[in-house]
Amino acid sequence: MSAQRIRMLFLSLNILEKTMKNTFIVFVFITLLIGCTITEENKSDSNGKGLISDIQKQMLTEMDRNYDKFLTAEGDSLRHLLWEEALADSNYHLMVEIKITQLTHYLMRGDFREAYEIVNEAIELSDKSGSARHKVLSRKWLADTKAEMGEKEQALEIINEAFEIFESELESDELKHVLLGTRGKIFSSLDRNYEALADYYEVIRIIEGDEEQRRNKAVLNNMIGLILNDQDEYEEALERFTIAYNINRELNSVHNLSTNLNNLALALAGMGKTEQAIDTLFAAIAFNTEYDLKHAVIQNKFNLAVNFIKKGDYINAIDIGREGLKLSEELNFPFGKLYHNSVISRAYFNNGNYDTALGHALDAYELSSHFGIRQIMSDVTELIYKIYADKGETEQALAYLETHHELKLELKENVRSAQISELRAQYNMEQKDAEFQLLQQNLAIQESLNASQRQINAILLITMIIVTGFLLYTFKNQRRLRLLLSALEDQKNDIQKKNKALEKLNSDRDALIGVIVHDLKNPLSSISGLVEVMSMNEIDEENRSLLSMIDISSKKMQRLVNNLLDIKKVERSDIQTEFKEISTREIVEDSMSAFRMMAARKLIIIQEDIDDFIVKTYPDYVSRIIDNLISNAIKFSNLGSKVSLTIKKATDNFWEIIVDDEGIGIPEKEKEKLFQMFSQISNKPTGGESSTGIGLYTVALLTSKLNGTIFLEDKKNQGSRFVCRLPFSTSSVNQKADKEYVRVPG
Repeated sequence: MSAQRIRMLFLSLNILEKTMKNTFIVFVFITLLIGCTITEENKSDSNGKGLISDIQKQMLTEMDRNYDKFLTAEGDSLRHLLWEEALADSNYHLMVEIKITQLTHYLMRGDFREAYEIVNEAIELSDKSGSARHKVLSRKWLADTKAEMGEKEQALEIINEAFEIFESELESDELKHVLLGTRGKIFSSLDRNYEALADYYEVIRIIEGDEEQRRNKAVLNNMIGLILNDQDEYEEALERFTIAYNINRELNSVHNLSTNLNNLALALAGMGKTEQAIDTLFAAIAFNTEYDLKHAVIQNKFNLAVNFIKKGDYINAIDIGREGLKLSEELNFPFGKLYHNSVISRAYFNNGNYDTALGHALDAYELSSHFGIRQIMSDVTELIYKIYADKGETEQALAYLETHHELKLELKENVRSAQISELRAQYNMEQKDAEFQLLQQNLAIQESLNASQRQINAILLITMIIVTGFLLYTFKNQRRLRLLLSALEDQKNDIQKKNKALEKLNSDRDALIGVIVHDLKNPLSSISGLVEVMSMNEIDEENRSLLSMIDISSKKMQRLVNNLLDIKKVERSDIQTEFKEISTREIVEDSMSAFRMMAARKLIIIQEDIDDFIVKTYPDYVSRIIDNLISNAIKFSNLGSKVSLTIKKATDNFWEIIVDDEGIGIPEKEKEKLFQMFSQISNKPTGGESSTGIGLYTVALLTSKLNGTIFLEDKKNQGSRFVCRLPFSTSSVNQKADKEYVRVPG
């Protein structure tokens, strides 16, 4: 639900300390990350199903929405009404949902002590309710709260406890991405970035293809970008921030857009593009001012002052810093006062005004000491030492110099410890991955050897029967018998050699495709990112046209790479346990909307003859089969022609998807290779569309996974007709279809 998105007032203090190095280039002390904890939407639970009425769910959603918009009074009013109903019915499930929604409100406001009390009440209520889902969620929120309070090691222990409950008491995996997201955030705050990234990438894998998880995808890309930015991988960070920004712009998510604009500026500054970073921050200030996001404005002004110092424009840095300091004082925001005092002191020092610089530096030192932020204490004490030294006050200068050296040594030790922990975690994970891959390889090799051995044993058994009978009837013809045995031995050796050659060929092919695809993916992403960044600059029309051509080509290649990766994923997947009941009309409605526009561009009419009935299947694969067949038909059809889609019952056990077109047809001699990977017929698409040669291979592969058949019916130069025959349900998967797996008339 939307109110379970946390607005963090600041990232962890460890990240704060690391990101203030190099003259305070990066500002992350108030990221206001909407949804930095991965959210979950479904309120149903196997233990509590039906205990919360539809009206109560609507009230929870409205309460959620009010808190999300900072309408506290309206949210509290709904909360009181719901709580009275929950108490009257002793409805612990509803009580837990109320507490969790209220908890997010306190976390958004930064009231961590209040949040801590509420989340402990939620845990107590969830234990009473007996709901495994609530037990997991309440402990997940306790881990979030502990992390915000700076108790990160305890937070990690709590989220691991939530994982144990999840694995032992919940049958569904629906909460796994929620727990991984929270653990990733805690790993990140502990500078265990390798483990954090592993969790984030796993969450992205889990929610891939789920349109309802777009907000979470934006959150994840933003968090991955922050880690990459912290590791000085600015270009990849910019790419992640851009993905998050585009998603949030489509969703019109105000708070997330505010965060994305600030983070885009961080990456641009890290890449040395100071002017672009400054322009982006001015845009962020205008945006946040329009929506009255004052804490975000404080953040933007600090980053802006840092960039002006980097540029050497100390006067503007002082003016912007003072504006941020004034706003921080109005809001009584101590972290804003801390960081703006630090940046103002540096700007005054660089401008030669030592007395004013000293005053702000001492204020920053006092605040940083109060909050225990070692990195800022180290930087500020170094500045104070230089000011006292320039003023000739040697005793005070030496005192601050000594403090600076102590802090610097402590920070170096902390960094070294964090690096050792990171390397140790990375080594352990890589070792586990290597062991798993080796085990998989050994299993595959063993299975292949077993299959070959079974074939050889069968051949030998048959050979022995034939030879025995031959010996009984042709005992006198020993010479011919010896020749026959010798030939059989040669045949056996030849079979073994061919088996080994085929195994090596398949292995080499898979390895080659894997290497090519994975090695192409990152450079192509970088090219697309660079094109987008370059397009932000002022360039002439000729170069813009060239950039457009590069962008189109790289995206075309990315689609091919993604298709190949998808094929590999489908080849390895086992989806029979995920079959579900769905109507054929629902499948078609999900698939056809995009192709109507595609057909309209070629004046092609799409006719549908759909029998609506229930099937038990894997809907995503069926939709992709329809997509590929319809797309292929449109590509190879002439302007003004007709494409038809028919879905009907074929037999008692099977139903059919039939796609007809009036296109150019398929040459007779090329039908044999039609469903092979990368096979392309001599006829070309009528509208100049691109063709990769893997569409029909994908259809055949998906059909096989669904235990069906796909074949082409000859229409005698009047176009093509593809028929995909699938079983009604998993109960019929062992029954043979009427036709072969892939049949092309000769």
